[in-house]
Amino acid sequence: MLEVLAGVRNLVELCDDESPLRIGVVNQWHTSDDKTNSVFDNAVTHLANAGIQITKVDVGEHTEEIDDAELTILLSELKEDLSNYLANRAGEGVKSLADVVQFNIDNAELELAHFDQALLVQALEMNGRDEKYRAAKELALDWAVNKVLAPGIADFDVLIGATYGPAWVSSLVNGDDYEDASIITCAPALAGWPIGCLPMGFVDGLPVGMGVVARPRNEAGLVRAMGQLERVFGLNDLRPSFIR
Repeated sequence: MLEVLAGVRNLVELCDDESPLRIGVVNQWHTSDDKTNSVFDNAVTHLANAGIQITKVDVGEHTEEIDDAELTILLSELKEDLSNYLANRAGEGVKSLADVVQFNIDNAELELAHFDQALLVQALEMNGRDEKYRAAKELALDWAVNKVLAPGIADFDVLIGATYGPAWVSSLVNGDDYEDASIITCAPALAGWPIGCLPMGFVDGLPVGMGVVARPRNEAGLVRAMGQLERVFGLNDLRPSFIR
């Protein structure tokens, strides 16, 4: 599928590539779920025992300042891009983010019965890709590339870390309660570096994943690494059982 979407060839063959692999294990990319972290640490040991070169590495910490910059980028792009999309959308209905917010207010009994639209309102107050947005993006990109990804991967083919804990319950009380996730996706998402995830084991019968990050435009290297990792793990049956 990736070959078709990316317009490249030979990715399937790379899944069977056995050439030496150098992996950097990012110390900051653990979750807040102890069981998932234990599965990850055991998986790393398993990779080392299989002959793969494993080295632990530290990268720049994810600070509140970066968190704020990410939110500014998200809301600014939402304001501009969603409105542009809706304005050119065929048919009747909302034509801008402001229309979406007003529609929710007009239909509050249905649309706002359980959760508010605070983030949409915040986005509405943004001015798209203005000076504030550009400053936030410059700060976030500098952190992602120069503090995390580039120095982290300098001596390795890929970087790895845990991703999320086991599947969580989304409810009307707690919402989408995924707070035990690691920050592995933050820097690659900001910088546009390729990242993948594959099952590494189970926690209470549910699969948990290992994230793999490669250099920019190096999806081939990402596929090659994930193919090797998947063979080492050899999980086979991935159906949840609750008795494993």
